[in-house]
Amino acid sequence: MRIDIACPLAFAFAIALAAAPHMAWGDGCPESYLVLGGVNFPSTASSRDTSGNTSCTTVCPVGCGSGWSASYDLSTGNWFCSSGALGPTGASCATSTHDIFHVTGPTSDTALDFTAILQGSISGSYNTGNGGAAYMDEGPDAFAHGNGVSCGSRCGQPVLLNIQLRHSVGEPFEISTYVGASAEGFCYGDGGANVSASLAFQGLPSGYAVVSCQGFTSSPVVPVRARSWGSLKITYR
Repeated sequence: MRIDIACPLAFAFAIALAAAPHMAWGDGCPESYLVLGGVNFPSTASSRDTSGNTSCTTVCPVGCGSGWSASYDLSTGNWFCSSGALGPTGASCATSTHDIFHVTGPTSDTALDFTAILQGSISGSYNTGNGGAAYMDEGPDAFAHGNGVSCGSRCGQPVLLNIQLRHSVGEPFEISTYVGASAEGFCYGDGGANVSASLAFQGLPSGYAVVSCQGFTSSPVVPVRARSWGSLKITYR
C-alpha cells in the first residue's frame, strides 16, 4: 500500500486516533488503523505495511520533501513507524491497533495472573519535533491510563511497558497499542524519528499460553523489521 500526500504537510504529533469498539471473539477481530497525516485508515487485516513520500517547492538550499513507513503484524506482535522530513516541512505516521486475546491451557478453578510487556525503542534526530511515542493498555483505548512513553527531540528512549492481567482460561480480553513517529525538517537540514515495539507475555504457569483473534501465540519475540530514516531519504532525494 502506498499513499502520497501533497505538500506542504502540517502534521502534528497529536495524531487523530481511533479506538475500536469492544468486541467479543465471536464478533470477529476488531479494526486496527494506520494513521497518516491525521487520517485513519482502518482494516481488520492482521498485518499491514505502507510507505510513502512527497516533495515540495522551497527556496531553501537543501530542498524539500518527506517520507514515512509504518507497519504492524498482530500475528507476531510487532509494530514500526519511521518518519523523515527535509527542508521546511514535516511528516508523521502511527499505528493504532486492537486485538482480542485469551489464555489457553488446562481448566483452572482460579484466574491466572500474568503480564503483557511491550518493549522497543524511540529514536529521533537532534532538532525539536523529531520523536515518537508508544502506549499500551487493556481495553479499547491505548491511552486510557497513560501507560506509555514519549520523546520529542534528541531521542534515545527505550520502550518498556507492562500491564498486569488476571483472567481465567478462555476469558476474552482486549489489548490496544499505539506506536507513532513525527519528524520536522528545517531550511538547512533534515529530521527523522523511528519507533519500534514488540509484544510478549510472561508469568503464566507451564502448560498455558496466550493466543489472539489475529493469530498471535505467546512465544519468543520475533524482532521487528526496522526501516531507518536514512533509507526513507533515498526515496525522494
